[in-house]
Amino acid sequence: MELVYSTDNGGSEKTTRPLMVYIYDNSISYNTGNTSSSYSSINVADITCNPDLVINWITNNGKAKGFLPKSQRRLKEIETCFKEEYQLECLSYLCMIIVSDKGFRTNKSVSSYTLKTLLGNQYIDMLGVGIRSGLIKVDSTESIYNGKTSKRHWNISVQGQRGSFSYKELGNEITINRVKKYKLRGINHEHHPVLVKTFYSLTRSYINHPNYKELNTGLRGGFFTPRIDLFGRRCHTVLTRVKRGLRGVVRCIDRPDEKTAEVDLKSSHAYFLFQVVKTPELMEHAIKDKPALESLKIALRQGYNPWMESEISNTLNKGLFIEDFFIPMLDECFKGWSDYVRNLLLEAGEIKVTDRPSTRSLGKYGFMYVVNGGASKIARSINRNYKYHQFIRVIKAIQSVDLSSTRDVKEVKDYAPYKNTSMILQRIESRFMQEVYLRSLVDFGFLVHDSVVTLQSETWKVSRAIKEVSAVMGLPSPVCKVK
Repeated sequence: MELVYSTDNGGSEKTTRPLMVYIYDNSISYNTGNTSSSYSSINVADITCNPDLVINWITNNGKAKGFLPKSQRRLKEIETCFKEEYQLECLSYLCMIIVSDKGFRTNKSVSSYTLKTLLGNQYIDMLGVGIRSGLIKVDSTESIYNGKTSKRHWNISVQGQRGSFSYKELGNEITINRVKKYKLRGINHEHHPVLVKTFYSLTRSYINHPNYKELNTGLRGGFFTPRIDLFGRRCHTVLTRVKRGLRGVVRCIDRPDEKTAEVDLKSSHAYFLFQVVKTPELMEHAIKDKPALESLKIALRQGYNPWMESEISNTLNKGLFIEDFFIPMLDECFKGWSDYVRNLLLEAGEIKVTDRPSTRSLGKYGFMYVVNGGASKIARSINRNYKYHQFIRVIKAIQSVDLSSTRDVKEVKDYAPYKNTSMILQRIESRFMQEVYLRSLVDFGFLVHDSVVTLQSETWKVSRAIKEVSAVMGLPSPVCKVK
């Protein structure tokens, strides 16, 4: 069966998104024989694939495994700390996730939701047992992603060293069910084409670096499930979280001599915010509730004045929005902004005291802060006649509409209206980039929010798809960079 996804693009016609992936029960094959250079010339049958089959294949591919010390003496000491077998098995799966992502003795931020899913409602007690057994170390931190209330995360590290742990197959029914539930989070019927293509690329990926042996084993074994988050509908994988500098050493096992590259949209959120102000109908990719959409469109009716529209457009077209528009705005409107943002990053554990992030890096985090609630803080110090007032007013206008009664935010945790701007921009960006990812027909690759990592020889396919999707969505093609 050829897996093809169709979705209404807002008009009278359907947009067919071919995946070139074939699913037979629990096996999968990938069609790489099509070398067509144009999406429109691809002849595919519009066949509906059973989404349950897709989800079953992703979640059940590869046996669930945990990660525990090889030393039998240490393992027995750890086992005596746990009352039930499944408790240690569940914690061992968490250890596998942490070590695969961060290595040993390095903190990984884990959400309370993940801990509750894997360790149960008494996860705090289970973390305490893990600490007493000497298996993990734990502390908590706050998320940087908003300016008002913070979602609780836990910084957890596994106490061991490379070569001292090994994979253990999980056999307890409680553990297996919890792991399956964990894998199913963020997997839904609407996004199954992206998930299947991503999962297939993950199982063919490895990081060409000696410190990532555990991660590479997990990738080959199909231990890591891609997921779509409920907030911005972004596709997340274990490789999404790999440091930017290491993305260049990701390799495809089928083509190990070929390097990978990243095709990245420049200032994507600023680009989509600008397009939303000009064409509010774009929000239909993020919000389905009609009364809410109408309220958002009314809120944006005033738009930008000619000066601001020209300034934003010019800086976006040059790929210099942060440097030439946003940072100058902060310099005038938010005195001491760089120190404020740096302190936020320090509190969130994103940087160390000795780190000296560039002004541009701080500006990017500053933009994230502004669209996640910080606009109100700046608005209080800006006169209505001030030249930058409209930029902040637009963000606050989007945040003025309460979506809490709509199905669009039903499953969004701790929803509040000040999250609207970030949520809507992420959803439009995700819709755009997932369409790019599928239409590009790259043989190997995965999404990292506003970019696609693929083989160097296939970056042209992504660049072509960006232009195609822009045309389909009625947008000017954004500036992109291959790096």
